[in-house]
Amino acid sequence: IEVFSSRYDAKKVYVERKPLIYNNPRFDMEHTKSLIDVDNELQTLQKDKEILKQRQERVTKAKENIKVRVEEYKEKNEKEKSDEIERYREMTAKFKDKLKAFSKEKPNLEEAQAKYTEASNKILESAIGDFEKIVDSMEDQRNPINILALNCDELVRLIARRKQLKTEKEIFEEICRNNNEKYQEKLKLRLEAKDEVDYRKSVFKNLAKCSPPGSSGEVSNDDKREFEQLLKEFKERAIPDDLEGIEKKIIDEQKKSSKDRQDGTEKDAEEYKKLVTEHDKLKQSINSATERNDRWKRRMDTELTSWLEQLRPMIDSINENFSVFFATLGCVGEVKLDEPENKVSFNFRDV
Repeated sequence: IEVFSSRYDAKKVYVERKPLIYNNPRFDMEHTKSLIDVDNELQTLQKDKEILKQRQERVTKAKENIKVRVEEYKEKNEKEKSDEIERYREMTAKFKDKLKAFSKEKPNLEEAQAKYTEASNKILESAIGDFEKIVDSMEDQRNPINILALNCDELVRLIARRKQLKTEKEIFEEICRNNNEKYQEKLKLRLEAKDEVDYRKSVFKNLAKCSPPGSSGEVSNDDKREFEQLLKEFKERAIPDDLEGIEKKIIDEQKKSSKDRQDGTEKDAEEYKKLVTEHDKLKQSINSATERNDRWKRRMDTELTSWLEQLRPMIDSINENFSVFFATLGCVGEVKLDEPENKVSFNFRDV
């Protein structure tokens, strides 16, 4: 980054990305901050990628080592088993030789046969016991391998569950927004219906109280305007011109208004109960989602704290090196970690 001053105004400085030239430039933080942030973010991501790659390599090596150890253990057990069987065969051959020798000397055949049977049974029991011990030792040594495999599977399952919870949270938020919009629409329709009923009642009350012009002497301008307005509303509402038709219309509208008001009250009560039930369900779902989010937040805060403990020494080292570099340029600068955004910021001041 090359920093240089304006030829017309020494207080103005400009920044351009070029090979570094030691010509005692002056840096302007506002021109360099975004570029430095991008570079540092890229370096951080590359380091995280390298760390993840190293971890994957370690896991792969551990799996290969486990496989090699399992194969070695199997070969060892097979060898021990074959050696044990060979030893038992040799012992059996010796006993047979002894039995032949005894048969030549004409011993008691029944007694010799009994001893042979007893010795064979003891050898068989010993072989079975040793084989069971070998199998038990194999199971004992297989348990750590199984535990490691289960831990790997559990880690994969937790990562998948975390993604699923994030998707469920987004779906739930979308459902909440849709339900709120529907609730607002229903509430708006209810208020509009109520306003319409009130308006009809006021119109017919005015019609009932209004007297035609000429019935009580002189007509004032206010009465004329009111009567003209009523005539206009008569035409808009299609109200009859004759008195009988008007009275019938008033009675019908009063009955209709009374009926609508009663029906509206019952419907409103039922709708209110439904809305209360739906509100309680949404509240429970929101509380559950909030608790899950709090748990994940606490876990992420713990991970962030651990990450910052490892990052701060690196930032301090970078700050020390940059301070030396700024001193060679005739400037004084500082590199620090800006929390909680986790951005590396630069402050400059003239010497």
